[in-house]
Amino acid sequence: MQSLQRMFGMQSIEEPDVDPADEFQRRREAGCGGGGVVDGGRADMQQLAGVDRAPGSSDLEAHGLFEKRSPWWIEGWQSRAYVLRDKRLLYYQPDRLDRPLGVLDFNLLRFEVHCCWLQDRPEQNETRRSCDVCTVPQPTHWRTFYLKPPAFPSKIWAFRGPAAEMLALVEKIVRIVASVPLESLEERRVLSVKNFWRYPQIRESDFVRRVESGDLMLFRSKDRVSKIQRAITTASYDHVALLLRTQRDQVLVLEATGKNGVSAIPWGTFKAWGWHRCYDRLVYRKVYFGRSQENMMALQNFVSENLGKPYGLTVKKLLRKTELDAEGRELEGNGHHSAEGEAETALAGERTFFCSELTAACLKSCGVLSQSAMASSQYWPGTFSQYTDEPLPLQNDARIGEEQTIMYDI
Repeated sequence: MQSLQRMFGMQSIEEPDVDPADEFQRRREAGCGGGGVVDGGRADMQQLAGVDRAPGSSDLEAHGLFEKRSPWWIEGWQSRAYVLRDKRLLYYQPDRLDRPLGVLDFNLLRFEVHCCWLQDRPEQNETRRSCDVCTVPQPTHWRTFYLKPPAFPSKIWAFRGPAAEMLALVEKIVRIVASVPLESLEERRVLSVKNFWRYPQIRESDFVRRVESGDLMLFRSKDRVSKIQRAITTASYDHVALLLRTQRDQVLVLEATGKNGVSAIPWGTFKAWGWHRCYDRLVYRKVYFGRSQENMMALQNFVSENLGKPYGLTVKKLLRKTELDAEGRELEGNGHHSAEGEAETALAGERTFFCSELTAACLKSCGVLSQSAMASSQYWPGTFSQYTDEPLPLQNDARIGEEQTIMYDI
């Protein structure tokens, strides 16, 4: 408690309010537009769409294990888990599937596929790019293939694994590469030759098309207060929102801010007001889970019940270990109200939210986050980043995709 007081500069612990700069005010001070009542913030909630809109087909997806050759001379070949989906090849440490080490995006960058088993004699500049003599020789039934981006000729990725699996993987990659029109590539907008595979990007048009209810948006603000907040929380982000798609095909940004409390802002309005320019970057994370009618109805009911609820962030809330219901009453592990929670609600009034608390509560309502792992008020914006030390406590088969920086359409 004392450390939290020092963190936020508080002198008393009697109903202390943690009062970070309002996100709405940050946007106004940054010279961006907007004002008045946010469209949809107080209106009746539209019915959410429950259809999986993720692009791609199963015949062009794959996952498994292969070895990737390190660019460092000594390390040689390293075991990696891989996933091929949405026209991207991702590879991971086998025990951290929530944090990709690299993403090769065939939607944005052209790659050449080189298969040594199709050549009479392997290219010498490919086979001698690292100290292969220091590593275990390739098994006879394995095959190696290479991915080369012509726009960045100094970068070559080498992968190897069991012949049948590698041949099938390469066949899918070749089909994906051939299916992407050259005029749609974004090679000139890639971050840099040093890191384009480590910081995946997504076009705004693709982002809008792919969004489903329950996906995440992370914000990295430019102002000094936000930088201090990120330093205190040791995180890359200072704000988080949940994305919704309605049956009218409208994308909404559900967030909690000091001025408006819990509000749902149409993405088109968000961008038209220029709010996207208030951030160094906005990051999209796809959330994969069963979007059944039951889960979508639970999420819709939770959002509808809490739209318009005020913003609130207190030290007491941050230290709370138990979950709250829509009215702010504490819930025990069995889902029943505790006596202390009933008494506290009578004194505290209606429930309040801060941004990451709202996001966590929504993801609990639709079966993504574990209800019992920790209270929603103990989540911070950085908790939803792929770079946290501990992975999110996901339920069942839920998983969260990699961070993708949004590139705005011109």
